[in-house]
Amino acid sequence: KVASMVTNTMGSAISRLDTLNNFPKVMTALGYSAEEADSSVKLISDSLDGLPTSLDAAVGDIQKLAATMGNLNDGAVNATTVGLGLNNMFLAGGKGTEYASRAMEQYNQMLAAGKVDMQSWRTMLDAAPGQLDQLAKTLVGAEANSMDLYSALQQGTVSFDDMNAAIVRLNEEGGSNFASFEDQARSATGGIA
Repeated sequence: KVASMVTNTMGSAISRLDTLNNFPKVMTALGYSAEEADSSVKLISDSLDGLPTSLDAAVGDIQKLAATMGNLNDGAVNATTVGLGLNNMFLAGGKGTEYASRAMEQYNQMLAAGKVDMQSWRTMLDAAPGQLDQLAKTLVGAEANSMDLYSALQQGTVSFDDMNAAIVRLNEEGGSNFASFEDQARSATGGIA
């Protein structure tokens, strides 16, 4: 059992080191500067400390977002900050990394298409219903819920740019009546594991 635990720990450490070394190379090959990629991977690594999301999973999600958004780490709202905010928002729902990963994939698909669809929205609701309501209250109004936000996105009164900016802000600052998505995620995932 001890040998198995050491092997698993070593495997995770090697995978993490490979990800830290390879991410800047991959992103540079895609046209981003080495400095931008280095800064992004450092922020990702630091932000995930103490959370159950693996570095490999977060890096993969952020690479997809960067391809969709065309912006890895430039300005306050970029693939890195949006990806980290979404990760925290979905973890804050308390359903774990599998739900968060599925919801992240669905969000990126909607973002790439530039429109919402109910199946993807339901996947996000499964992961973090309360946090989508918090996002709705921020973007649509104090009485709004997640379905009001869905309708606003469908009608174009709220854009994905608006949503991305709100996700980043709520991840860092929270809202008037709720903690930041980062604090909520840390609280929801705190435990022995």
